[in-house]
Amino acid sequence: MAGEDQRFSGVGLHAMLRALTELAPDFVVLIDRDRSIKYASPSVARVTGYTSAEMIGKPFDDFVYPEDSPLADNAFTRAVATRDVVYVQTRFRRRDGSWITLESTGRSYLDAPELEGVLVCSRDITRHIELESTLRKSAEESAALFEDAPCGYHSVDVDGVYRRVNNTEERWLQRARDELIGRMKFGDLLAPQSRSTYWQQFASLKTSGEVRNAEFDIARKDGTVFAALLQSVAVLDEGGRFVESRTTLYDITERKQAEHALRKVNRLLYALSDARRAIIVATSEPALLEAICRVLVDRGGYRFAAVHFVQHDAGSTMTLAAKAIVEPEPPDYPEVSWGDTEPGRGPIGMAVRTGKPQVNENFTTNALPAPWRDFARRIGAQSSVSVPLKDSSGVFATLSVYAGEAGAFDTEEVVLLSELAEDLAFDIESLKRAAAGPADTQLLESLSQRERDVLKLVAEGKTSKEIARRLSIAPASVDTYRSRLMFKLQVEGVAGLVRFAIRNGVIEA
Repeated sequence: MAGEDQRFSGVGLHAMLRALTELAPDFVVLIDRDRSIKYASPSVARVTGYTSAEMIGKPFDDFVYPEDSPLADNAFTRAVATRDVVYVQTRFRRRDGSWITLESTGRSYLDAPELEGVLVCSRDITRHIELESTLRKSAEESAALFEDAPCGYHSVDVDGVYRRVNNTEERWLQRARDELIGRMKFGDLLAPQSRSTYWQQFASLKTSGEVRNAEFDIARKDGTVFAALLQSVAVLDEGGRFVESRTTLYDITERKQAEHALRKVNRLLYALSDARRAIIVATSEPALLEAICRVLVDRGGYRFAAVHFVQHDAGSTMTLAAKAIVEPEPPDYPEVSWGDTEPGRGPIGMAVRTGKPQVNENFTTNALPAPWRDFARRIGAQSSVSVPLKDSSGVFATLSVYAGEAGAFDTEEVVLLSELAEDLAFDIESLKRAAAGPADTQLLESLSQRERDVLKLVAEGKTSKEIARRLSIAPASVDTYRSRLMFKLQVEGVAGLVRFAIRNGVIEA
């Protein structure tokens, strides 16, 4: 021990300390009472780019970032006044003009004759600060992503009580975070029809570990409801016990509305297809009108359908020609007129007077006469449309349809029903012409055998090419036969030929 002490005494100890100051990642400066640098260790060059000689004699404030000078001054003053170890973090100008961040620890040795200054040890923490900033920014971005994501996030405990929730879900629910966390169960916020299903799914989550693509209706604080798709995974402890869920919610209201609209349009298209088939096979006007109304209710899903005919009498009355309703015993229908009186100020009278479809989006809010609102209530309807049927003299009838939901009749639906009304008006006119014209038997007997063959194949739905191949004639000749048949039988279009063929037993309906 004595030998070791002797070996590191004097010149040897001085050399070791010099090596430490040169090799250390930190540098040391000694600052005198007037704040000038008295000493700078050789390692200062590696950190700042300045040599020791370039720094000695200069005020340390010359190297400090101006905005950080108050921090450095305050630290120096405290060190002198208290002799405590003082910590400060400031930006420092390097020789090349760039700025680095130094973490400095200082203590006053002004009363030590061999030092007579404040000794400061500084370390470059620029990279550490940059990394902290990057991590902080990343954490802020992650938090922002969690809080304001386009989907809702939440966690619930083993009892289904909220533990965490993001801003998005708060907005959807119209509830503050302190209303939810530790107080409310997610399952209790669902619409009544979704609650039992949710608790079954939640029980499954705790045993299977996940729930995928579960759809629920969720009630907002104001009572409105939105549709949501839920994805959830379970978080378990080391013993495999359920701790919490991690759940994602997606608002699928628009998707559900689009699906509903598509189903509604498809249902209407099927109904219109059946209605047009009824138009083709109808042999009498009453049967045709009853069939159309029944198809719209049974196939189209409407609450009520009716056809009214315009009467040109003193009271401008309208007669009910056909109707269909979901109820077995239809309630009394309001008095209907197309005159500008109270019975004529409903949708039917307006359709006759204007010659345009009349859409009533909501019976409970629209300003309609009381008899119409009362009738709609009794049949469970909330909206309706009345479409005019026209011939060469103008509006001669209306087709009215009532739906069980408000706002059921959008533009596309009104267009489709208007097209049906056009077909219906044309067929009514054709049936009247047929009833007033020569007997069908006389017309049928006027056809040649080849014309009868073409009529049968046209009525069966064969194309011109198929008919030409079957009868060994040119397709152009088939078109000529078809036109000749329409002229001789006094009908219009293929639908007229089909009706004539069915009516006279050429084909079976």
